[in-house]
Amino acid sequence: MIDRFQEIELNRREADAIAQNLQSQLGIPVQNLLQFDTGNNPEIAARVLPLIEQWVTKVSRGDIRATLYTLFQTRHARKYLPCMLAWLQTEAHPPALRALKFAISIAMRASDAELVWEVLKSKDLGAADIPLLLKLAKSKTVGAEVNSLIWAGLGSGTFSVFSFDRISNVHDDRILKELLSRAKDPDPEVRKQVRRLFERGRPLPAPLERARLGPNRRLDLFSTEVDTDQLFTVLTLMETKFGVHLPKQLSDLAFVEALPVNKWVNTPAIGNPDVAYTYWFRLETDEVMEVVLQQDKDPSAGMVGKQGQ
Repeated sequence: MIDRFQEIELNRREADAIAQNLQSQLGIPVQNLLQFDTGNNPEIAARVLPLIEQWVTKVSRGDIRATLYTLFQTRHARKYLPCMLAWLQTEAHPPALRALKFAISIAMRASDAELVWEVLKSKDLGAADIPLLLKLAKSKTVGAEVNSLIWAGLGSGTFSVFSFDRISNVHDDRILKELLSRAKDPDPEVRKQVRRLFERGRPLPAPLERARLGPNRRLDLFSTEVDTDQLFTVLTLMETKFGVHLPKQLSDLAFVEALPVNKWVNTPAIGNPDVAYTYWFRLETDEVMEVVLQQDKDPSAGMVGKQGQ
């Protein structure tokens, strides 16, 4: 049985050793290995990544390697791509492997596609490889081969239902056809994901509108997270407390099936004609939704429903 407390202590010791070494070489306090913004600051990347590269093969703890790989998740790490591909061939720790593959997907350029694919195609591929495969799928040199692998993976069940949305971005008729063929799958989760692919891009039912920005939380009267199957109950309670309800066109809640994940939508709420109210909805997952009711400062704002801040 794994002693989790012992694992944490071993990770801490190894991380501390690296931090002390970095502090000595950089001449600055190092409290956390992830304190370095290698993603947005090329100067920091230029100073830190050469030092991190030297540690990767010395580290015995997979969790710490995952942390080190995270620092390479930047476009400024392209010069280390050969090293990352070499690490990819021996890395076996799942969290570290996911972090490393994501780093490669960010650091690589279109001209690196053949080099990356030569290594990746010999590995067992799954959902963690989607970001990398999507980038390779755009390549003029290896894109066709990558698309064929994605298509075959869909048929064999290599990619989970939760990968469907991202995979649908690949421009290949075979992949789209394979995805849409699941519309009558026995698994309700599969049917739900495929239905979202059909609905994506279609106009939302009026007066519901997509919002570029989220709600101004200073205007909140009420907000909560709720399971989608409990939405009717929550809205009923809100109507009792605040005297507002959804427009008639949305009262059957069928619009929930058409909502994009992690995007805000809003609609004017019906209530006191002298006060403007707005309902906001954001689908966090297929089963959980954030619901917000606001009283708009400007009565006309609720009729427009686009006042995100």
